[in-house]
Amino acid sequence: MRGKITKINVGNPHATLDVNSAGEVWRVELAPPARTIAAGFTQDTATAGDQVTAIGNRSKDRGERRMKAVRIIVNGKTYDVYPDRVPSN
Repeated sequence: MRGKITKINVGNPHATLDVNSAGEVWRVELAPPARTIAAGFTQDTATAGDQVTAIGNRSKDRGERRMKAVRIIVNGKTYDVYPDRVPSN
């Protein structure tokens, strides 16, 4: 998914990004705060309005705009919050 960040929360139980993609706001869940920060992504890494690419798994409920990200790319930097789950090409 690609879009613009509208909100960032690096808090419990999981860090989250709200992302506007094609006019719809999606909740992108990252890892728990300690793991997200260990991946290099903190509350101050990005700001609202920054472009983000999120790679992960969409909610099984297709009516829900939510996904669990394993990798995000913000400002040209890649953050693998679940490196063991990142698909290889």
